[in-house]
Amino acid sequence: MFCTKCGYNAGDAKFCPKCGNPLAVQATPVQEPVVEQPQAAPVQEPVMGQQVPPVQPQQYTQQQFQPQFNGMPFGGQPGAPVQEPKKKKKWPKVVGIVAAIVIVLCAAGYFAYPYISEMISPKKQAVTALKNAGDNFETLVSDSMDSLSTTSVSTKEQVKGSFKLGSATVDGMNYMSYLKADTINYDLQVDTSTQTVSGTLGLSSGSAANIINLQFYTDTNYVYFKIPELFSESFRVSASDLGLSTYGSASISSSLGDLSDVSSMLGSMGSMDLSSLSQYSDVIDAVMKDVMTGFDKMVDQCGYKKTGSSTYQSENGDIKVTTFDVTLTKDALIQGINTAIDALYADSTVSPYLSFLSLAGGSKETIKSSVQAGLSTMKDVPFTIYVNKDDQIVKAILNVSTFSATETGDISFEFIGKDKPTDYVIVQANIDDVSIKYALKTENDSVSVACDIIPDQKENSGEFISIAYEMAASGTTVSLKNMSVKGKVEDNTFDVSLSGDIATSSFGVMSLSSSSFKGYINPSSMSTTQQTKLSEELLKNLPVIKKVISDSLYNQMFGILGV
Repeated sequence: MFCTKCGYNAGDAKFCPKCGNPLAVQATPVQEPVVEQPQAAPVQEPVMGQQVPPVQPQQYTQQQFQPQFNGMPFGGQPGAPVQEPKKKKKWPKVVGIVAAIVIVLCAAGYFAYPYISEMISPKKQAVTALKNAGDNFETLVSDSMDSLSTTSVSTKEQVKGSFKLGSATVDGMNYMSYLKADTINYDLQVDTSTQTVSGTLGLSSGSAANIINLQFYTDTNYVYFKIPELFSESFRVSASDLGLSTYGSASISSSLGDLSDVSSMLGSMGSMDLSSLSQYSDVIDAVMKDVMTGFDKMVDQCGYKKTGSSTYQSENGDIKVTTFDVTLTKDALIQGINTAIDALYADSTVSPYLSFLSLAGGSKETIKSSVQAGLSTMKDVPFTIYVNKDDQIVKAILNVSTFSATETGDISFEFIGKDKPTDYVIVQANIDDVSIKYALKTENDSVSVACDIIPDQKENSGEFISIAYEMAASGTTVSLKNMSVKGKVEDNTFDVSLSGDIATSSFGVMSLSSSSFKGYINPSSMSTTQQTKLSEELLKNLPVIKKVISDSLYNQMFGILGV
């Protein structure tokens, strides 16, 4: 039989004489080929006492492993090269493996890049976040200018609206209990070209019609008014008697010095249309870009140290953040300011306006020298920032001891809006046990503001002031959904709230003028006859007052009169 390992014809041997491979015992003799073959050398039996050398394993080439026939490769000719079986190509499988490895590496690299980037440059995220904060501020200024430039304020502006009292409790006394009329309605007209104001203030119960009205008109010298529901007469009072400053150029000059040129300029202003600001919007935008160039330079020169990662529990939800300690050095600030100055002077849009500085002896280099001298004693300013995954600053904390050796505490700024960080801003200051918190939240066209002030409770136990309001804008109408002022200061407590709305528009001719108050009376110099007449009219119209104040208050005031 043939060896299954090396192909040698081993005959009936149990082991291959050539390689020593065990051979299976054939149940039937192997049918030899017709072609005559030389017989394999018989295996010599060991003679008693004779040592038989062990069969040594041999190394064989692939050719030796081919089945042999008459000393030749099976099916071949003497001397012919050994024919190997054709191997199946494996490149599709190899390419698939390589492609899979490339995909995995690319995916791993994509997700690992932020970590690799941090290892290469740990401060990169902090630098980007601070620069993004600068960009956000620049955008805010630009958007504000765009808003102002599209909002027209004419010389003749009309303001209409109402305020409804929700609560009015002072030192435990509820003053709302004394009122039946809880709403103030107003319709005011302002003409800046003539420096006159007129309008009507009314009291009503909710949205009902006014119960009583105060009509007035004021110019630079006098205030005219009347209350038709109570008196038929009109009144005129000197503005100076009421302690009111006038709008005349004389008062401007007296309070600000010899500014006749300024006052005449104000008097000649034909319009206060804010859309005129649009002609300066390009300059303002250019200034902001130049300043931000300096800001970016300063940011690049600051010192940075990554201190860890955590989940910041803000008032607007949990935020994954990385924290950095940042150090603003004197050199970084000076470099930033110098860069901004260079950018401003090189800016063709801004530089013409800087020529005014030269009139005062100022120049680019003298400004730089002044800045450097002013900052000569500056110490490093350390602060901490929390940065989210979008490279936006979530929170910044500054220790006040950096600026004052006598005060302790910190100031923090939070930017935790969902869509934009600046949609929800919280500013908190804790200085020498005095806590101040200011929160501004913007959502669509609605804005809410809250401010809480809590003094040192060791010395002022239980004292606080809390102010909050929420309003929404739609076109030229602003709705004040709620405004409240609560607090306790020393022994005084208060809780006042109101709501209302305001709408603005322009008008043509003022509805009231000085001529609308003919036959006016000067309250400070009334005759006896005039006083008697006014008293009679008031008694006659007391039912009007009874609709405004509560019955208990009315009885306290007029019950003795029996009316």
